[in-house]
Parts: sequence; structure tokens; C-alpha cells
Amino acid sequence: THNINSTDNVIIIQHRIMRAIVTGGVRYFVVALLLIGAFKLPYGYYTFLRIVVTLYTLLLAFYAHDQSKNNIMFLFMGIAILFNPLIPVYLSKDIWKFIDIVTAVLFIAIPLMLKETKAPLSSDGHL
Repeated sequence: THNINSTDNVIIIQHRIMRAIVTGGVRYFVVALLLIGAFKLPYGYYTFLRIVVTLYTLLLAFYAHDQSKNNIMFLFMGIAILFNPLIPVYLSKDIWKFIDIVTAVLFIAIPLMLKETKAPLSSDGHL
């Protein structure tokens, strides 16, 4: 039998919610926003895109860190810095198109990059 206490249940639920956000529908939403960003749109759209991508990549970095995948964590932190809306990086539209598309492809590959090798265990070794 498994002795799972309420703290373990919370940790497991938090992990499952985080995994769903990172690899589920939110990912496709962000990918779509990035691909739409390749078109000529009002400046406000790109500010919105910067906010969404920054928040999402910070979440990805946290998730990668939680899985001890530090190289991937640093990749996502770099993307967050690049897209951050507080201290914007100004590049030409062509360079941003390229960055948007490459970032979209990376986000599509997230399940492969953050593939878990085993289920998360509680501190006492139980699921």
C-alpha cells in the first residue's frame, strides 16, 4: 500500500498542473502567437507577445530546473531575457521573424526536451 499524505498529494497535483501547462494547450497558444508575430502587426501586439513569451519561458525555466535540466533552464531564461518587455531588445523585423519562428519550433519540441524519465516521488519514496 502507498502512504500518501496531503502534502504529497498537493505536490503531485502541482506537478501535474505544471506539466499540463508546459506541454499542453497553453504551449500551442504561445506557438500560434509567435507564428502570427511573423506578420506585420501593430506594435501593441508585439508588447503582448513579449509579455506572454516571457511569462511562459520563465515557467518553462522553473519546470526545467525542477527536473534538474539546467541546460534547458538556461535556454529558456535566455529566451525570457530576449523577449522581456521591461528592458526590450530592439532588433530588425527580419531578425524578430527568425527568432519568433525558431522559438515556436523550440516550444513545439518542449515535450521532447522536458521528457520525464520517471514519475515524481514524494520525500519518502512513494508516488
